[in-house]
Order: sequence, then structure tokens, then C-alpha cells
Amino acid sequence: MRKRILIILLLLLCSFAAIGGHFDRLIGKVGLDKIANYNDQYLKESFNNSVAVFLTLSVIKSGMATIEGSEAGIVVFNLEVGDIVQSVYDYVDIAWKTTLAASTILLLTRLILQTIYATELLLLTRAVRFLRYYNRVLFITTCMINSGMKIMG
Repeated sequence: MRKRILIILLLLLCSFAAIGGHFDRLIGKVGLDKIANYNDQYLKESFNNSVAVFLTLSVIKSGMATIEGSEAGIVVFNLEVGDIVQSVYDYVDIAWKTTLAASTILLLTRLILQTIYATELLLLTRAVRFLRYYNRVLFITTCMINSGMKIMG
């Protein structure tokens, strides 16, 4: 029983220290805030580079689609210009889809991390409330059992 109370008190102490901002200062001294800033900067730069490549591939893809779909091809040995461009267009299309997926993943990763940073305090306060409620219920149940009262039935 003492061990359980000690664990609950330790969790409450850590929670209040986190709510008071003491853990943020400790994390800053350790250097984890520099890592978080570096990660955010890396995600921004990677996303910007990915968007630049995506836009370039979009322009190339549009031009090749126009050439590939045109009827005014030069017929040489039953071969039109659109048929020559088709295999290159397929590779550009694959690269375009891959770049689109990469840009989406980078953006979602950044948004998820920002959401976690914004809601961590809220989630922590919810956890403290749950622990307080659980501690109350545990105390009442223990008192009822020790006094010989029936809980159910």
C-alpha cells in the first residue's frame, strides 16, 4: 500500500513540475529544445525542396502530356511523337506521384509534431485529473473494504 501511495505521489509531483514548466527548463538545459528546433527547420526545408521538385515535375508532366496526346505527330515508320514520349512520360508520372507523397508525408509529420507540442499540457492536466479521481476511488474503496461494507450486492 505504501508503495502504491509513493508511486501516486511521485506521479503527481512530476505532473505538477511539468505543469509549472520546470521540465521544460530542464529539457532546454539538456539540449532537447535545440534538437526539436533543428527537426522543425529540417522538415520546413525538406518540404520546400519537395514542393519545388513537385512543381518542376508538374510543368514537365503537363508539357509531355500535351505532346503525348497530340494528333499532329510525325509519322516515321508508323511511329508518332506521342509514342516516343510515352515511356519518358511514365517515368515522370512515377516521379511526380512519389514527390507528391513525400511532400504530403513531410507536411503531415510537421503538423502532427506541432499538434503534439500544442496539446501536451492539456493532455498532461487530463492525466493528473484522472490520477486524482483514481486515487479518490481507490481510497474510498479501500476504506469500504477495511470497514467491512459490501461494495456490490
